[in-house]
Amino acid sequence: MGRKSITTGTGDKGKTRLFSGEESSKNSLRIETLGDIDELVSFLGIAKNHCKKEETTESILFVQKSLFTVASEIAAKNKAFLKKSVDKELMKELEERLELLEMKVEIPDSFIVPGKNPGSAYLDFSRALARRCERKIVKLFNENMIENEIILAWANRLSDYLYILARYEEV
Repeated sequence: MGRKSITTGTGDKGKTRLFSGEESSKNSLRIETLGDIDELVSFLGIAKNHCKKEETTESILFVQKSLFTVASEIAAKNKAFLKKSVDKELMKELEERLELLEMKVEIPDSFIVPGKNPGSAYLDFSRALARRCERKIVKLFNENMIENEIILAWANRLSDYLYILARYEEV
């Protein structure tokens, strides 16, 4: 068996292949959105390594895995390639997790200044990245590049969840 490589060796001429096989320009909205989601997943990895509470780190892992589902759905023009999609079940799980955390923290009455501790600061930055992803997902939807409305709601709820998760990490 030969050595496996991540490169084709031919150069990509500014193009990449989507999950379902179609070719796309690397500066397309779809690819930019996928890059932002990748950035968020990676930054959540940093947050996870700075958080002290096991429940927080488990929650971050849940978000990271869920973002893989979001990204694969965005990357597949042909939905037949998907093993899983962003559905009511995934939305319900995120909302239930949010409700449980809301019972454990006191929600501030005013804006918070991030940085009470490293874990919460990284989570607050992750929340800002999640909002950027949400804006691009909305644009994809508005331009009929994705059809699943649940992704819009899920992306919106994600920033709420990361906010509450940061507050939980502070207590």
